[in-house]
Amino acid sequence: MFAFLGEEEAARTALRKAEGAGGTIARLSAAFLDAYHGGDTVVTAWSVMMEAVDIYQLLSTEEGGNIRFPMEAFSIYYPGVAMVAYLDLHAEATGSTPKELMAELTTLGFDVKSVLLGDLNSDGKQEVAFVTASPDQQHAWLAHEQDGRWHLKILTESQELFLQNITPLADGGAVLTVRFPEWHIPPLLGFSMDKDSIVRYDVAGEMPKALPRLWPTIGVN
Repeated sequence: MFAFLGEEEAARTALRKAEGAGGTIARLSAAFLDAYHGGDTVVTAWSVMMEAVDIYQLLSTEEGGNIRFPMEAFSIYYPGVAMVAYLDLHAEATGSTPKELMAELTTLGFDVKSVLLGDLNSDGKQEVAFVTASPDQQHAWLAHEQDGRWHLKILTESQELFLQNITPLADGGAVLTVRFPEWHIPPLLGFSMDKDSIVRYDVAGEMPKALPRLWPTIGVN
């Protein structure tokens, strides 16, 4: 985590120590360390690490060595952190168009499937919604700024999903609509924010309606 806090030397020290663990942990650490040179390269290094070591395959064949069940590949990769690392370095990026932001992330090696920007909680700051893909799932994330740093939440997951739009709410703020495949129930689901908490919305009708909070928010608060 030192790399995501901009503490380059501490990050290198921790990564070299991790290399000493050997096995898959060493391979992950070495891949990240080889690509990490401070600044924006933290995004590149995270992407390189995910490409260099296929933890999904290693766990499925029980060849993960010192990474094994009950560990999960997605929890180790947690790809959304690359976005908040970038935003911590480039707060001005929220003034970009989704296409411009995606292009910049692609240049750094971070593959996002879609991006939308909007002020969901009426705090005057843009939130960044985006989608990443793993071998069998796509994940919708929301990055939001609080107290000078960017934070990350997972909104939902499915075999396939798409960020449809962001629509203003009558009482302020806005709702992000996520579209799922036709077989998914419901095929549309909305998400907004109350301060720093996620609120789900029924967006099937003409006006979005807030839904009861049935489960805790998943993600890094």
